[in-house]
Amino acid sequence: MRAMISLLAVAVCLSISKGASAALVTTDVSYLENGVTLHGYAAYDNASANAKPVVVIVPQWSGLGNYEKKRAVMLADLGYFAFAADIYGVGALNSTSTMADWGVQAGIYRGDVPLFVRRIAAAVTEAKSHDMADGSKVVAIGYCFGGTGVINYAISGADVLGVVSFHGGLTSRSNASLAAIPAKVLVLSGGTDDAHSEVSELEDELTQANATWEITRYGHVLHSFTEWGADSPGRAKYDMRADMRSWETLKLFLAEVFNGTIPATYTNTVDHTDASTIVKGHVNYTDSHDLMNMPVNLTGYHAYDSSLTAPLPIVVVIPTWTGLGEYVMQRVEMLAELGYYAFAADIYGPDFPADAGQPDYRKFSTMYNSNTTLYVNRIHAGIMKAKEEQWGDASKIAAIGYCFGGTGVLNLAITGGDVLGVVSFHGGLVLRANVSASIPITAKVLVLSGGDDDPQSEVNELEGELNGADATWEMSRYGHVVHGFTEWNGRGYNARADMASWNSMKMFLHEIFVAGVVGSTEPVLPSNATTRDSDSAGSLSTSAPYTLLFTIFAASLFAR
Repeated sequence: MRAMISLLAVAVCLSISKGASAALVTTDVSYLENGVTLHGYAAYDNASANAKPVVVIVPQWSGLGNYEKKRAVMLADLGYFAFAADIYGVGALNSTSTMADWGVQAGIYRGDVPLFVRRIAAAVTEAKSHDMADGSKVVAIGYCFGGTGVINYAISGADVLGVVSFHGGLTSRSNASLAAIPAKVLVLSGGTDDAHSEVSELEDELTQANATWEITRYGHVLHSFTEWGADSPGRAKYDMRADMRSWETLKLFLAEVFNGTIPATYTNTVDHTDASTIVKGHVNYTDSHDLMNMPVNLTGYHAYDSSLTAPLPIVVVIPTWTGLGEYVMQRVEMLAELGYYAFAADIYGPDFPADAGQPDYRKFSTMYNSNTTLYVNRIHAGIMKAKEEQWGDASKIAAIGYCFGGTGVLNLAITGGDVLGVVSFHGGLVLRANVSASIPITAKVLVLSGGDDDPQSEVNELEGELNGADATWEMSRYGHVVHGFTEWNGRGYNARADMASWNSMKMFLHEIFVAGVVGSTEPVLPSNATTRDSDSAGSLSTSAPYTLLFTIFAASLFAR
């Protein structure tokens, strides 16, 4: 019998000894840009002679240091050829340089974007020239000052597959003026760092430039949230959860851009196998919240993997406005295949016509959207039924919802619902309840929204209200994506947004059910690592152990 741990994976601190089967190489690299000498840093695993996808790291404003080198080692451990760029050049900074010196250097490049872009391009060119690098597969990532840099690099029309900006200052970026930006753009931003107006402006410009973009915001998170030692009250501070979540999001992004194509219907193709051990079927129950009337008979749908050991974490699914149909039942079965006890709640009840059409969808969804108490009580009835089932762990419950259901799970959280977390897929934000300052929001909130669906004003308002309620929240927006982007047969279906949002949900569920916040991602660099010039073969001792602290569940993200 498979243990639950094998499906969900566990957040662990692995101490990995690099033996003969794997040899991590770290190398200082000298190169030139317009006559200026630059010193970069490369890291890769030479156990295989195969060329590796390239990830170029653009440093924070303090220049290329141990932080960037550690990130390079982490990326090399994932199988990439990692190259940390030197932007300032040899001699610009030294071990005695102060924040004032960093500011002077950063100011030069912020004020001369073409120079900044040329320095990044020089690093990309140098990295691509290495024998272990696959020059056809390149992504540039940047932190802080470097995060701004990679956005500028993308905006310049850079010939790379993608760029990823971690807490990059959006106020100092270039305006996107190209007719088309070829690189995919991922922006990972602290909710208390970049102003929402700046995020909205960037969204608009990337959309107008026809870029494929994704922007994720982390609630209550300041600048420098990935920098392990950052601690400047009110300005910059390391955030363990945002660090973990953003790093896992980066890993998914790299897998996507380097692996290439996405199935036409991603989650239905990849994550739904209809395994023989899945038990599924309809479940009758009642809603007895209205004491003035007779209980309402309801029919839900559940699924679980009978080869696992009960009890399993519970995921309650709130349907789209079309009610509990084939689409929702497939999502329930997919969740069961991930190792959860999944239960789709019946919201509309027996009065919903079997042959319902658009007028019925509108009538019933309006009835519940206009009566938050009725809607939330109906969700609670489904949760109570799921908790009664022997396969469900009543102490571990999350609720997810699609479209109409996405609005419902937000209302559940806003009204103080006793669940660990909620996930809203393209839920209409304009129809949600207002957050009350008197009701604490204890559930973690993940909002997954189409960039052409919810108005930016609604996103901004929800961010503000969740901040006011001290909620732990995260919001991801997908460029050029409209309402219903996860619904396979719908006009708004978008395979990339479906993939990204489903994987984000899987990370979220793993976090709240299994891992919690497991700790810093910071690795401990080997004390006997050698660094040499580019014409030397600096490598780690094959017996040198090193420790990486990160969340191990990539297999569960792309399994099935």
